[in-house]
Amino acid sequence: MGNPIVPYLHMTIMSKALVALCLALVVGECGGCHRRNDDYWRLIAQAQHSVDHGKYQEAVTTLSRAIAECPDESLLPLAYFRRGQVYLQQNLLDEAIKDCDTAIERLPSWSDVYCLRGAAYEKKGHGDQAIRDYSQAIALDGGNPNPYLRRASLLAAKGCFEDARKDLVIALHLDPAYDLAYFHRGKVCAATGELRSAIQDFSRAIELNPNEAAYYVHRGHVYARRGQFSDDMRDYDSAIRDYTTYIRMYPNASLGYLKRGLALLAMDRDEDALTDFKKVLRIEPDSRDAYFGRGLIYHARGKYDSATEEYDRAIAIGPDSDSLREWRGMAFEALGSHKKALADFSEARRLSPGRSYPRFLLGWTRYNMGEFQKAYEDLSAATELMAREKRPTTDPYAHFYLMLSARRAAILEPRDFQGVPVKQIDEKRRDWIEKLQGFFAGHLTEEGLIQAAQDVRDAQTRQRRLCEACFYAGTFRILDGDVREGERLLHRSVATEAFQVLERTSAIQELKRTQRDVP
Repeated sequence: MGNPIVPYLHMTIMSKALVALCLALVVGECGGCHRRNDDYWRLIAQAQHSVDHGKYQEAVTTLSRAIAECPDESLLPLAYFRRGQVYLQQNLLDEAIKDCDTAIERLPSWSDVYCLRGAAYEKKGHGDQAIRDYSQAIALDGGNPNPYLRRASLLAAKGCFEDARKDLVIALHLDPAYDLAYFHRGKVCAATGELRSAIQDFSRAIELNPNEAAYYVHRGHVYARRGQFSDDMRDYDSAIRDYTTYIRMYPNASLGYLKRGLALLAMDRDEDALTDFKKVLRIEPDSRDAYFGRGLIYHARGKYDSATEEYDRAIAIGPDSDSLREWRGMAFEALGSHKKALADFSEARRLSPGRSYPRFLLGWTRYNMGEFQKAYEDLSAATELMAREKRPTTDPYAHFYLMLSARRAAILEPRDFQGVPVKQIDEKRRDWIEKLQGFFAGHLTEEGLIQAAQDVRDAQTRQRRLCEACFYAGTFRILDGDVREGERLLHRSVATEAFQVLERTSAIQELKRTQRDVP
């Protein structure tokens, strides 16, 4: 695939030191060495011709000859610099760094050599050394946007987003048409949750360079993320268009099909998603994410055995992830395999100890098992973790299960329900969560909650919300002693066939406890 790795020299701007060096060589400050200088320059040009045709080893040989036959030491920095560039292209990083060291010893004021050495350190994974070299390049020549951009990329990787943003602003001031700077600033905005700004920057990068495929796929990611927190499907449509553009540019790359498949899955276009995942697996038979995606489709269809098989394949391929463990655990729990579910959720918690969701799922499983005191402890811990999370949680339901566990364990009464802090509710579901809170707090009737679930235009959303509403209403009926009506509501929850909704699994387990018409 195309990868917008920043060029190690920003070719539209030449450092002052390089300009001075080239001028000195052209005007012949080497006295009577014009002919030998001509030979030197012919070797430099010949090496560049070899590079242009992908003949890197030939270029190294030519540049080594230029160094060995150099008529004047003042010409050497350029030859070492050019050979270092070729070594970098060959991924011979130690050799590139050694040539840069030599060039710097002979011409320490040349900023471009620091950029090149910084790039070699960056590729070696020595980020701090690379940052030092880019900073030195900036100190020597603040008019070149490239070291600002490279330093910004490394700062962003360290989580120093504001410092990275400052560098990118300077890079764009120096070169307003620098598409890579817009691209990297878009990545910073995406990392800090500024999705609208990220889309604007990626769009500007595309305007400046419409042939760079990675710009489309990153903008697609942001559209897809925004779609998670909106009822407006146009964001997913935009994501799919961007992924399709990427596919047209790279039809044999699996990434575009994978990402488009996931976006289609989010829009409940399961068959189209399956088609894309099959294409991924033809290109990349060991694609963990394609198996994961297929597992999600089977999961949504209630084919939990098939889903676990796909999750098994994904986990076997690796790397393991908290999301994979969570989804497989949910499938196990839907199959009634409590121990397997607990094992997966515990592993997800180990993989991401600071996330609230694995702890919530542990509490959810223990609630389904009837271990209400243990469920209360896990769910309390989950809500505490949620309070520390910076972004709104995508699943505030831990608060509702906490309340149910508290009532079952005789810890709290309904009037003690505190609700979900507003900051923890994403915009997409705020209205519905507030309805659930109103029901739990006694401000909204059972009929009002069920009607609110039904008053949704989108069929899939209506199905999921009705599943949730009937589960909570049915559970409250049972807690209040009206078992018959509670069971009727629980059956209604199960009948929605909202197979991915946790409340449906809980409704089945609740009916098992009452031993009546278990689905």
